[in-house]
Amino acid sequence: MSKYSLGLFGGFDLRDEQGAPVAIRSKKGRCLLAYLALAQGNQVGREVLAALLWGDRGDTQARRSLSQELYRLRGLFPENIQDDFVLEAESVALEAGLFEVDVVDFEHGLDSGDAEAAALYTGELLAGHEANQEDFELNA
Repeated sequence: MSKYSLGLFGGFDLRDEQGAPVAIRSKKGRCLLAYLALAQGNQVGREVLAALLWGDRGDTQARRSLSQELYRLRGLFPENIQDDFVLEAESVALEAGLFEVDVVDFEHGLDSGDAEAAALYTGELLAGHEANQEDFELNA
């Protein structure tokens, strides 16, 4: 069972196991977490993430910004959850199942013909959370 729930339809809503909101102040931090959660445990290259979120910066600065944002994100979670952030030298992932994501539930429901899945759609994906980068799309 997932430890946290992540609502991405209509905005960004992260909640812990007890249903309490978890605040992520940085818009790019929210976009980064959303992208990794939608990757469902698959590794995403650091270069890809740095270019998607900090493409207006040089490669070195973009990678540093990514590392700093990952450090901040991990710090928002208890130590046992921090271990679910898989940080490799050239890639990043979140352990599959760490988050219950409304978008993933919606897609699975549609694929299986669940008529109730449509109710999960409550608005545009990450409404109001553009990463201010031309190439940023949540299609992990």
